[in-house]
Amino acid sequence: MTIPLLEYFGKLKGKLDADADYLAQARWLMGAVLMQVDSAAYTVYFHKGRIIEAEAGAAPTGTEFALVGTEDAWGRLLRGELALPNALSAGLRLEGNLLKAAGNMHALCLLFSAAPGVVASEAAS
Repeated sequence: MTIPLLEYFGKLKGKLDADADYLAQARWLMGAVLMQVDSAAYTVYFHKGRIIEAEAGAAPTGTEFALVGTEDAWGRLLRGELALPNALSAGLRLEGNLLKAAGNMHALCLLFSAAPGVVASEAAS
């Protein structure tokens, strides 16, 4: 199974833009964040927590930090089998500016807690 992160972040964008709690918690989440599944890289651009764009590949200007992991770990995170903190000890890891990543951890937890609903609707269609 290939993890379709671009589609997920596209669907999360609309869902999270309407979530006032997420936007309040994620107001400092800004810049490019690398999401890597095995050897496949994706960049998600944030502005005050809002997903501006998601694209395949690493950003040519670099990223703030990265979430890197196996397809299995990403799948378990996106299906809601693991919360982000648990996924970080089960095959997913943070790289890059860990201070910035830690400062945005609550926002990232909220972002990925919204994923199971998106994954379920993706599986149903």
